[in-house]
This record gives sequence, structure tokens and C-alpha cells, in this order.
Amino acid sequence: MNDILIARLISGEEIIANLSTSGEVVSLKNPAAVIIRAGPDGRPSVGLADYLMLADKKEAHISIAHILCVYEPNSDVKNAYNSAFGSGIVVAKSVGNILPFSK
Repeated sequence: MNDILIARLISGEEIIANLSTSGEVVSLKNPAAVIIRAGPDGRPSVGLADYLMLADKKEAHISIAHILCVYEPNSDVKNAYNSAFGSGIVVAKSVGNILPFSK
């Protein structure tokens, strides 16, 4: 597998990244933390923050045992991720509450 997916870790964090597996190790390329916060209108909104902001190389490796589940993000989340952290390719334009926090 080598695709943009969201992994929910056993710590409760959700990380969106270009995921690939090799045996018992999962590689996270350009990972971003999925953050839910109150929007300007008080409703929940989703944001993305650089998961490795202190690293020069934007790739992390974790044990597959630390992942509860993996799922494909909806198009709004995938587009926000690609805009801020990924290839820059945006597939479809839509309105939503997805905002990149930082790059």
C-alpha cells in the first residue's frame, strides 16, 4: 500500500500521510496531524498541522502494532492535505471546514 490515508494510532492521534508498509513497519511520508477544533461559528472544524515540524526529513517509521485502523480520507481532507503537505494536486473543488494550520 502506498497512498494518502489516515491512520488512527493507539495514542488516539490521527495522522494523514502517504503511507507505505514493509513487514511490520509503516512509513509515513509528509505526515500531518488531524486536529479538530471549534470553528468561528462554534461548530467543529478540521485542521491539519505538520506532524514532524522539527525534522528536516519529513518521513517517520512506526510499528504496525501502534495503528488501530487506517482509512481513506474524504476528498475535502485529501485536497487540503495535498495543498499544504503533499503534491499540491487538488482533485475536486468543494466547500468545507478543512483548513491547513501550518506547513
